[in-house]
Amino acid sequence: MTNTDNLIQLSRAIEQFHQMIFFTNQDGTIHYVNSAFEKQTGYQCHEIIGQNINLIHHPRYTNSQKLHKKLHHCFYHQKSFSEMVISLRKDGSEFYMEEVVYPLKDDSGQITSLVFLCKDISDQLAQESKIQKAIREKHSAEEASHAKTAFLANMSHELRTPLNAIIGYSEMLIEEAEELDLITFENDLNQIRWAGKHLLALINDILDLTKIEAGKIELFPETFAIKNLVDEVAYTIKPLVEKNHNHLNIELAPDLKIKKMRADVTRTRQCLFNLLSNAAKFTKKGEITLRVQSYQRNQKTWIQFTVKDTGIGITEAQQQKLFTEFSQADASMTRRFGGTGLGLVISQKFCQMMKGYIEVASQPNEGSTFSIHLPQNASQN
Repeated sequence: MTNTDNLIQLSRAIEQFHQMIFFTNQDGTIHYVNSAFEKQTGYQCHEIIGQNINLIHHPRYTNSQKLHKKLHHCFYHQKSFSEMVISLRKDGSEFYMEEVVYPLKDDSGQITSLVFLCKDISDQLAQESKIQKAIREKHSAEEASHAKTAFLANMSHELRTPLNAIIGYSEMLIEEAEELDLITFENDLNQIRWAGKHLLALINDILDLTKIEAGKIELFPETFAIKNLVDEVAYTIKPLVEKNHNHLNIELAPDLKIKKMRADVTRTRQCLFNLLSNAAKFTKKGEITLRVQSYQRNQKTWIQFTVKDTGIGITEAQQQKLFTEFSQADASMTRRFGGTGLGLVISQKFCQMMKGYIEVASQPNEGSTFSIHLPQNASQN
């Protein structure tokens, strides 16, 4: 291939190159541009040849002495350089461009031109800006979450101290009222004690959630009999179930009556109590069933605790909010039934910590079914 052929090939390559290429002399006068330059800037070849590169650089950039010093240094000291500049199209629109400038020598080693190899980096910078903004927003959200967690934890501790005193004094007064046969005072004092314990339970829910979010809750796995756990939960929940004239059914699979499981028994008991409390709260003169059974999956034994009720039920849209913090199925439920809406959130988080989960199935006016799935050995990896 002759030198002429080589020059033709090189010329075609420069013309077809997807990035902008242009040549200037030492003072920045343009004397060659490729097709990519025309396409990017909107200038035709005959409009830009003979013009200074200041024409395509933003005034904030060209008015400084920075560019001229670099061009002079590149031309006379044969030092290439690169930097980002704000460029202007023919229509006045701006774009960000990364320029790599290097000297072009002739056969005698003299610098004849400066070659600019340019890349439009507007999209890249925009994407980086979005990423940085997302990172800042994430950090802000995390800081706000930590601040909220610290505040709620502190307030929960501050509120529990006087509440425990109120509950304690009310119980002492109830004993005295019983001894003095002051039935009227005894009923009023029982209301105070009940209200105090209810408020304390709500505060404990908030405290549990803040501890979970802060990663300060530790699990303490232990081996326990499944039947003992079920009997204990049933005994504890019975008064609450009967308050709304409901009937509690316990269905423990025969093979589980002598079996044990390994998990955090306190958290497992709390999850069951939360589900049964909800069932008792949202059901009147109905049936509440706690069914416990086992099954195999992925070569592991799982224990399923199912709480089924004949209560008011939940729509599909409402189910989407069940495991959302500080949310109940709808606002009217808060007014009618009270609560923070944290019970299910906490239960789900506890189950996940024990490598399990909670499922729900429900239809309005037909009742709800909540199922806790836990590995029989929740301490295994």
